[in-house]
Amino acid sequence: MAAAHTALNLLRAGRRRDTREGSAGAPHDGLVSDVAEVVVTLEERGRVRAALARLPSKQATALVLRHSGLSYAEVAAALDMSPGSVGTTVRRAESALRKELSRNASSD
Repeated sequence: MAAAHTALNLLRAGRRRDTREGSAGAPHDGLVSDVAEVVVTLEERGRVRAALARLPSKQATALVLRHSGLSYAEVAAALDMSPGSVGTTVRRAESALRKELSRNASSD
């Protein structure tokens, strides 16, 4: 788990750096173009995070690492599993996440 968290921290740091560098050169008027769009995006992120929290830890971590851009080999090394089982774990996690999200959407 420590390796997975370290990998996530490195990915986040890279994204933050890219965002800072990109916004430094862009004109900034201080206004959000569409507040409603921002609110909807934040709500969707919250739903996804809550659904991920209900998945088994290994599945959720594998899914996040893989969709963060890590290769199968990197995910396998971070989670101490064989590279061949990463694909199966990620597919199962995606299926479980879809079910959680649809279950949550139907209860709202």
